[in-house]
Amino acid sequence: MLAILSVGIRYEQEVVIARQYARTVAGLLGFDVQQQTRLATAVSEIARNAFQYAGGGRVEFALEGETASQVLLVRVSDRGPGISNLSRILEENYTSRTGMGLGIVGARRLLDRFEIQSEPGRGTTVWMRKLLPRRVRPFSRADLAALSAKITSGEPQNLLEDLRQQNGELMRTLDELRLRQEELAQLNRELEDTNRGVVALYAELDELLDLAKVAAGKIVIRPAEFDVASLFGALRGMLRPLLLNTSVNLVFEEPEKLPTLETDEAKISQILRNFISNALKFTEKGEVRVSARLAPGGGNVIFSVADTGIGIAPADHATIFQEFAQIENPLLRKVKGRGLGLPLTKKLAELLGGTITVESAPGVGSTFSLTVPLVYAGAEVTGDVLFAPEIVLDLLMPDLSGFQVLEQLQADARTSHIPVIVSTSRLLDDADRARLAKSAAKVLPKSAFSDGSAAALLHGICGEIGLAEIWGAQTAAAAEGLLK
Repeated sequence: MLAILSVGIRYEQEVVIARQYARTVAGLLGFDVQQQTRLATAVSEIARNAFQYAGGGRVEFALEGETASQVLLVRVSDRGPGISNLSRILEENYTSRTGMGLGIVGARRLLDRFEIQSEPGRGTTVWMRKLLPRRVRPFSRADLAALSAKITSGEPQNLLEDLRQQNGELMRTLDELRLRQEELAQLNRELEDTNRGVVALYAELDELLDLAKVAAGKIVIRPAEFDVASLFGALRGMLRPLLLNTSVNLVFEEPEKLPTLETDEAKISQILRNFISNALKFTEKGEVRVSARLAPGGGNVIFSVADTGIGIAPADHATIFQEFAQIENPLLRKVKGRGLGLPLTKKLAELLGGTITVESAPGVGSTFSLTVPLVYAGAEVTGDVLFAPEIVLDLLMPDLSGFQVLEQLQADARTSHIPVIVSTSRLLDDADRARLAKSAAKVLPKSAFSDGSAAALLHGICGEIGLAEIWGAQTAAAAEGLLK
């Protein structure tokens, strides 16, 4: 071991001097500024412990080894009462009221190697080691003698200057931490934007997919009993994240005197979620209010979502229900979307046997309402013809095959006499045709489907029955156009 210098710790100012010597020695041995600061901080922490708890001590600097990979050794020793809770301190399970444990633990983290020995009544000795940088050539005894003379020949800086230097280092460290926090905050904002973009993209894909299912007649209605209060509770929980960065209040009115519904709760929820999310997007302040009430006559329920947002001009009321359509408004530039939500909700409402209406004007907000039957009626049976949502019945469907639907219709006395038109792209074998002959009125291959072929089949089956009776007034006009 090659000694460099030694300094006694009898007065508090000498703790600062020990820190200065530690920095000077580290600098002369080739350590960079950051490593100098780490070593000086560790030495001052342990030297302060020796002064505070043992009344003084000694700090010694030396170099271990005479060839490459030399190690700077700093030994701090005292003859104080020792440390009774040393094992708990080193396990980081103990902190004294005076902070002694924090100093030891902190110094240990700053160095390559840290050893401490303490016995009650016999004092404490701490060995701190730091490997010299690889770029530094080995120091000889003569080198260290010259280095020691250079250090001791100069007077240590005064306390005020050292405090200024420490404050400067602290400010630089704080600036670095502040810069990193700003970078982290920026990254978090970018990540949030990315997450919102991904969520919006998936929502749009789910809407491009549901629209495709509706167009293909693949949406399945699953009616079940539920109450509006439970539906509102679930919606409130799902939509709470949308309120984190907004000053808009989302209010769900307590439903009163509403009977249990028997329809597709998931589809109702999907429609209301679209209404509410749109209202939150286009409302900068105020509130979005969700309510439900019985319609006159008691057979339907009306769900309403009212906002205090930008509003929609009456001339644009029809446009917003068209696919890929958006109206012009400065606020819309901030909102990403493809204009698929409202067209989808309109089609879902129609599948449930309901309707959607909108009341809105620029600057006064909007109210979107969904009116649906309390009980989902399903396919209507009128006269002698069954009309399912597919205007005909496909054989290839996701839940039940067309054959299974026909078998269920035949097994029910209320529907067994109703003829059904089957339109399919499936290549039918003799067994398939035999099964269909028992229950299907006509088979129309999709490859042969046209306005003319469909009209001929409908004329043949409907006979003289009025279309308004079969389909209801809502779709009679469209059907008349097809038959012509």
